[in-house]
Amino acid sequence: MAALPAEATDIPLIKASSSQVQRSWKGVLKLVQKHGRVAVTHHADTEAVLVSREEFERLEQAERELAALKSGNAEVDPVQALRERFMARLRSRDAAEYGDRLDAAFSAPHRLDGQLKVRDRF
Repeated sequence: MAALPAEATDIPLIKASSSQVQRSWKGVLKLVQKHGRVAVTHHADTEAVLVSREEFERLEQAERELAALKSGNAEVDPVQALRERFMARLRSRDAAEYGDRLDAAFSAPHRLDGQLKVRDRF
């Protein structure tokens, strides 16, 4: 199953007003190519979303795979696809530093002393 790229779920939708689209179509297309999608707004309401060709193809593929999964004809185990997506994200980081930090975090005992751990402070 095609994994959603991080930017599809982690980055807020870029917005352009309908008047901006009319004035600078080329600029809006550059935004679409850079971000994969741009919401076209009218009076602050999203009226349409422009997507890049790559994003459109990814969405079509995801739709086909969802239909196959619902019909029981899925070729890929969804859990395995999630595992592969997670591992790809891990590999995309500086592997040595990230792996060392993960090992240290899991191997070192932590004393919370009644405190709630929030991000990188106790």
